[in-house]
Amino acid sequence: MKRIAIPFRRLLPLLLALAIVTFVIVGLLYTNLIDEYSEYIPFGRSVQASSSTSSETALTDEQIRLSVIQQYEFNKKIVASGSPLNAFATCDNPLHTNESAVVLVSQNGPEGTLARIEFTWFGFNTPARYNPNVLPYPPGGVAPYFGLARQTVELGEKKHHELVYCDMEWGLSKGIGRRILTCKGGLRTLEVPEWRSPRGTCVWLPYLEDTNGPSDPRVFFSPKGEPLMIVGTNGITNCLSQYIIDLRMMIPDLGKKMKVEHVPVRFKQLTELPRDHYGEVEKNWFLLYDEKDIDYVQHDIENRSISAVPTVDTITSAHAVNFVQGETVPPCISSLKKEYKEKDDQIRNDIHQGTNTLRVTLCEFPCIPTIHNTVLIEMFHIKYHSYLEVFYRRYVMLMNVTAPFEVIGRTNNLIYAGSDEKMMIYTVSMAWDHTNFRRHEPWSEGKYGGRAIWNAIEDQEAEEYENSINDFNGDAVASRRRDEPDKSDSSTSALVDKAEQDSSAPVSTEEEAAARYPFLENVALRQNSTYTNPLVNEYYHGWIDDTIILNIGINDLESGIVHVKASDLLECVTVCK
Repeated sequence: MKRIAIPFRRLLPLLLALAIVTFVIVGLLYTNLIDEYSEYIPFGRSVQASSSTSSETALTDEQIRLSVIQQYEFNKKIVASGSPLNAFATCDNPLHTNESAVVLVSQNGPEGTLARIEFTWFGFNTPARYNPNVLPYPPGGVAPYFGLARQTVELGEKKHHELVYCDMEWGLSKGIGRRILTCKGGLRTLEVPEWRSPRGTCVWLPYLEDTNGPSDPRVFFSPKGEPLMIVGTNGITNCLSQYIIDLRMMIPDLGKKMKVEHVPVRFKQLTELPRDHYGEVEKNWFLLYDEKDIDYVQHDIENRSISAVPTVDTITSAHAVNFVQGETVPPCISSLKKEYKEKDDQIRNDIHQGTNTLRVTLCEFPCIPTIHNTVLIEMFHIKYHSYLEVFYRRYVMLMNVTAPFEVIGRTNNLIYAGSDEKMMIYTVSMAWDHTNFRRHEPWSEGKYGGRAIWNAIEDQEAEEYENSINDFNGDAVASRRRDEPDKSDSSTSALVDKAEQDSSAPVSTEEEAAARYPFLENVALRQNSTYTNPLVNEYYHGWIDDTIILNIGINDLESGIVHVKASDLLECVTVCK
């Protein structure tokens, strides 16, 4: 029999077609496996909150009155102790020393452990995707979450960094069946502009001068709902710098998916964040928002450095005069560093900035947020170097909600259930997950707050602080309290005077409450629809009983996520004197 020789070049198209068909079939089987066993059900609760009031989450008038009364009593404890953080200075850990740790149990799965994030669709996690950022979509969105991560691609002897993103949903890992967060649909690459650093600016690591791509992204919501990203890449005047951009300019349908199309876009292109003097390599900067939602950028935590963020949309920003310059971080944080007897550059530890900031009111909903019971939080790390080993310990730093954002406290070392000491765990970013885990209805100013109650509480706080703290400047707080005169101000003052006549003991009956807090029954004053509490929003603010997403990098190879209540995160607070 005569053999028929078929040239390889004729077989090549058939082999490629067969490979593509096999790849698609495997992908569909994997997708079906995820869909069959892991239909998305939020673990935190069975019903998602919506903008409308539901019978399950709505509070009665009696509960609202009780909440405001409890807040008055809470404020008295605050001014008596001198700091709202004293309420969180105790913890279940009997050690409660600088070395003792708090184990955080996650709410996003029945095991309570750190869940892995797979930035994949077909189940192949190559190249490594790490430094994750996950934001929740609003109720009724296309998916539960939006996710973005960094990946490093080998280009011969050179490494190049890229950013990838996708819509995400909960699934189950193959075989073991643990909950994982995985891409819903395809994974896409974010197109980020690139350029070389100026020649000779990368003295420490000369190879960084070339185009290395974007690295260490931080994705977060501003108080207005802007989905912003701070990212590092080649500098304009230095080696590596920090830039900010609105992700809606890079992902055209993101505004619609996040339901923030109406929010103006400020950062339309990569905008270099300002500093009076740039270091050779700048990393991990984050924004802080004051009580008026004015944004600032913090460059360094150990020797604090803060500048105002420019409003001009340009590729570079003028060097700014720092708002805070060279202020040493308080001993409650600086004392976390270890002193080494041996002089070895390979054995050292540093304080590293970590995540973005969030605004937290230190009492449960519907406690009315004020500048005295609300703080900013940010997670920082102590980074340990021991030759080739790198290890992180993580802590939350608490700051005043008003500029210049004094450091007022920090937590103990935080450990995630499901991680171990061999892992290099780095917390990248955090976000409120009001969509999937909030168990109360959205804030209603007319129902829970209003100008009358806000003013009454502020008046009480200012008066009691003025009486109990020698260096308290009541006039400054009074001028900061109201942006403009209001018709209800005079009426509110009279109500407060009447309420303060007998305020030494807690109330026990509704009659006592009506006598001490008569403005609770004054519906006309409470329901002032033109007033909005400046601290409250759905993106940057939450109460102590709300849930926070922590996005975690693992060994610079993988990604993880945990969900924790703010009260768990802020347990065991050390108050900075």
